[in-house]
Amino acid sequence: MSRHFSSAVELLAESLTRQEDLVSRCVEDAVYALVTRDRERARRAAERDEEVDRAEVRIEEECLKLIALYSPVARDLRYLTTVLKVNNDLERIADHASNVARLTLRMMEDTTFALPPETAEMAARVTEAFSRGIRALRLQDPDEAWNVVAGDRQVDRLDAALTDAAKRIMKSQPDHLEAALLIYRVGRELERIADLVTNIAEDTIYLVRGEIVRHRHAGEEAKTADLTKS
Repeated sequence: MSRHFSSAVELLAESLTRQEDLVSRCVEDAVYALVTRDRERARRAAERDEEVDRAEVRIEEECLKLIALYSPVARDLRYLTTVLKVNNDLERIADHASNVARLTLRMMEDTTFALPPETAEMAARVTEAFSRGIRALRLQDPDEAWNVVAGDRQVDRLDAALTDAAKRIMKSQPDHLEAALLIYRVGRELERIADLVTNIAEDTIYLVRGEIVRHRHAGEEAKTADLTKS
């Protein structure tokens, strides 16, 4: 490819890095606000979503322009399609983090509600998964990306445990019914962030190896479940 294309791709990579950092701050603020009841961090996470949206549009427009102008092939095309997909997933992660922040602000209205212990563990695991997923992408490390994919199962288990905890609170503490419903929704939002991080990890493997691994781990889980039943 030409020098102009290479320079444009470098600028695109810088834009994606800034977007990753912005979404990272959004996730960190939302999670910190959740576990510490920090109103300011929650508001910051909720408001940052619009900035992420604007950046997502700019990155997508630049990707499409490069594809149209240069008709890239092989690794160059894989890179641009990966950026398009990761860019979209980052925007959706910011949406879910913003939702966590808004739900947290509502939950704070119940000043005596105590978060189920599963909340902090799930929040920590989702934050770690995001950091590892972005690191795998930046380093183009398929082995680390596979570790992120495998770790999604633990987040799913924690989401189920948090759902059970919310149900118990609804039954045993009716005064906290609304807060229990909100923490259930928080769990769903965090689980979606982890799913989107898994998408990013799978796209990293595709970028490096040209191998589409989407749904493969789900199929392996299904086989394991069938063997357990037999």
